[in-house]
Amino acid sequence: MRKLTTILCLLVCSAVFAQYQYQQETQQHLPESEVFIRGDLDNDHQVCMTDSIILLHYLWTPDNRAAHGLQCQDAADLTDDGRIDLSDVLAGLMHTFQGMPIAAPTGTPGVDPTDDDLCYCAYDPDGFGFSH
Repeated sequence: MRKLTTILCLLVCSAVFAQYQYQQETQQHLPESEVFIRGDLDNDHQVCMTDSIILLHYLWTPDNRAAHGLQCQDAADLTDDGRIDLSDVLAGLMHTFQGMPIAAPTGTPGVDPTDDDLCYCAYDPDGFGFSH
């Protein structure tokens, strides 16, 4: 039973990432802006497990970061500490499953309240992706 659960989890993760890659390839680019939703990495207007999977993939595949980089680094910095690391993945999962609050802006697009070196991005209200 444990092997079956692991296999199902891997299949779901693979399907989610394949959909994310497809969205990356077909996205429309928008004018630059500094608005985004914190934690919404796939621009589906919500913070969910998919966003944590995208961030995990980004963190654990350093050779592919240039090819499969994050569209919005500020959105990936869920702890708003100016770094993208495992604490952001954990914050996303705790937000999804336990309702733990994450740093602003959440719910609706907004600007980053803190100054950092992460690139900003343009949030697309129609769900076509980000531009930076």
